[in-house]
Amino acid sequence: MKKSHKTTKKTRTIKRLTKTAKAEIAEFKDQVMTFKTVLLSSLKFNPLNPVIRTDETHYSFKALVNNIRKNGLLTPIVVANDNMIIDGNRRTRALQLLGIKKVPVIMHNSTSHITFDN
Repeated sequence: MKKSHKTTKKTRTIKRLTKTAKAEIAEFKDQVMTFKTVLLSSLKFNPLNPVIRTDETHYSFKALVNNIRKNGLLTPIVVANDNMIIDGNRRTRALQLLGIKKVPVIMHNSTSHITFDN
């Protein structure tokens, strides 16, 4: 029985997608994240983060500060190897205002925050 053109094309597409997925999985396996506690003062703010996001007079920022005061920090700060904040500039600023000295972070094995800003 001869395969139709559509079946052959579909098979090639599936093989190509599978190869791409395997490459992405291999790349993901090389990424390591480490959970640790660090001094808040050792973290570096991302200069590409919009200032309005950490404006102390903004209503949503005040709400975040009050939430952290009431419930604690629920989500760790994600940082690159150089301690540049990847995710958590607002939480970090709120923690500074609350006088917190040590914070939980997830350190990603990237060499720079630039990877995440592209």
